[in-house]
Amino acid sequence: MAPQRDPDEHVIAHMASLGWDLDVPRTIQHFIVGISTEQEAAELAADLSDAGYAVRHHPTPRASTWSIQADLRQIIEIEAIRSQRAEMEGLAERCGATYDGWGAAQS
Repeated sequence: MAPQRDPDEHVIAHMASLGWDLDVPRTIQHFIVGISTEQEAAELAADLSDAGYAVRHHPTPRASTWSIQADLRQIIEIEAIRSQRAEMEGLAERCGATYDGWGAAQS
């Protein structure tokens, strides 16, 4: 069985295969889903905002949980992404939510 590929390396390799210039700053979007209450979402959003992210929180379509999108403009670099993933996973775990990954727009 082949070793599992690092998900962040996979995303970055895919972007490069599409011809993206990874030295150009882009808005990196991180997603946290499954936050139980609006208050927890607001507190998490405030923590992320204090850390320099542009943050939006909103109810999920069924309005039973809340989601967060935290954006940060930067160059796509593996170590920074790994650090952000660890930060997001820790914050999500703190409130019983799930880190749902990251992405970026091509331009």
